[in-house]
Amino acid sequence: KTIAEDKHGNLFIGTGNGLNLLDRRTGSFKKYFHDPENPKSISHNHIQSIIVDHEGIVWLGGRGGGLNRFNPETEEFESFKNDPDDPKSLSDNNVENIFEDSELHLWVGTMSGGLNLFDYESKTFKHFVFDPNKPYGLNHNRIEYIFEDNSKVLWIGTRGGGINKLDLKKKKFNNYSYNP
Repeated sequence: KTIAEDKHGNLFIGTGNGLNLLDRRTGSFKKYFHDPENPKSISHNHIQSIIVDHEGIVWLGGRGGGLNRFNPETEEFESFKNDPDDPKSLSDNNVENIFEDSELHLWVGTMSGGLNLFDYESKTFKHFVFDPNKPYGLNHNRIEYIFEDNSKVLWIGTRGGGINKLDLKKKKFNNYSYNP
């Protein structure tokens, strides 16, 4: 999903060339690009996923740039990237999907690093990754889609592993995949 709407009706549009903000009241566009000289600019121009969270903060992720937090009021970006020396950093800089659940948890699906749960206070991530020795774990590390149903169950769609059902209370996965 590369289009998100805020509470004012503004549209945030992710592209392969930065972030566009459409003010629908005026019809004007504002564009945001990566600037290597500015650490508060967007970390990468290829945007794959966007959401606006419960506080009006815009979260975006894409190819190689990790996760970005954009504050529309200050027009500043904060980026979260994988650090191989920090096990609590984002697991992969290729972000496929971002989702905020009904309990206001922020989930980040990656291309090869599984599923990440963001901790707002510590600004760290808990990882859920494929481990063949965990029978109730995630069954693939490429996360394509995250959805929450009316029963507060998260459904995690993967590319190559089928569907994973995550019980939020128990933090256990049930896997559903093609069986010929």
